[in-house]
Amino acid sequence: MNRLVRILIILAIIVPITTPASADDGSVVHAVLFYSPSCGHCHKVIQEDLPLLYEKYNSQEEWFLVGEPPGEETSELPPIVGLMGDALQILYINTATPLGSELFGNALIQFQIPENRYGVPNLFIGETSLVGSLEIPELFPGLVDEAFEQGGIAWPDIPGLEEAIEALTPFPEMEPTAEAPGNGTPTAAGNQTEVAPTGEPTPTSVVDFNPGDLSVREKFQLDPVGNSLSVVVLIGMVISLVIMSVRWRGQEKTRARAKLHRIVPLLALVGLFVAGYLAFVETTGSEAVCGPVGDCNTVQQSKYAFLFGIISIGLLGMLSYIAILSAWLIDRWGSEQLADLAKIAIFLMAFIGTLFSIYLTFLEPFVIGATCAWCLTSAVVITTLMLLSANPAKAALVRLRSN
Repeated sequence: MNRLVRILIILAIIVPITTPASADDGSVVHAVLFYSPSCGHCHKVIQEDLPLLYEKYNSQEEWFLVGEPPGEETSELPPIVGLMGDALQILYINTATPLGSELFGNALIQFQIPENRYGVPNLFIGETSLVGSLEIPELFPGLVDEAFEQGGIAWPDIPGLEEAIEALTPFPEMEPTAEAPGNGTPTAAGNQTEVAPTGEPTPTSVVDFNPGDLSVREKFQLDPVGNSLSVVVLIGMVISLVIMSVRWRGQEKTRARAKLHRIVPLLALVGLFVAGYLAFVETTGSEAVCGPVGDCNTVQQSKYAFLFGIISIGLLGMLSYIAILSAWLIDRWGSEQLADLAKIAIFLMAFIGTLFSIYLTFLEPFVIGATCAWCLTSAVVITTLMLLSANPAKAALVRLRSN
């Protein structure tokens, strides 16, 4: 019995030391998460990672928003939604809205974020920026613990954020949670936020982050610059297909040997590299390096990144470019008949690849609502290969028929 008492005394001493600070000492940690409704990585952070921290730190919380909640009249997500707990408070800012885009730009400038970290999800706590669905769950919990040890942390110093917080209004009553935790009212300044329990129900989640609810126009506006580039490439591919078809039908029947352009293998190697990188991203779930235009991760996390839900589009592209390179080697060093067959094979593969790329490129701005610069590169490469291989393939077909 004495031994049990000693163990209980030791546990009573250790537990308060090892338990992170929470609302018990009045400290509050504030953070801001910038997200895009069509971003798969954002969905993971919002729906899987952050709720674990709410459950750990908050004993009561309430949702607030700026604007109108999505409903029957509108499916557009509000620019700002905030979960105000008694210990952890986070603002969700929708970068697809004018206000959200402006605040995101202000944050990038204010904290001098490098261009390679301009993506979403992007979470700011203090002066620290965490980017991506890997970095946020890995580092954010530790930063929250450190902030509690220091007595809490204020909202990030983002120009325009304080005015946005002052505009927050309580979220309309929704389906209550199982335990219906208490609610509270946030204050815009300082590390402390008083939370007065009201006993009213709170929403079970911010919203249903389903980009399928958006109209075609709304999806396009999620990334107007990147999606406009997709449309330009799409139009270019369609025009190239028409030009190739006209030339193919109007070409004179000749037995002259039309050689493949020397740039064909180089283009195939470029396409192989791009497809290989996309296959790596799709199969491993890694985050793609997107560059200043587009949102590659959203595209790669969509259901359209896999054919029939099984075959990676990137892997399919790799196999296609390997086949094109193999056919080029046969054309280069094979017999005359094999060389002609190889020319036709290269054209057919490039032609089918162009048709498939037109379909995928159409999906990006009008269905997915995001553009992948890597995908556009592959689309341009395969279309160029189709144009370069059309005349040699037609000449090879004429020779085979005449023989």
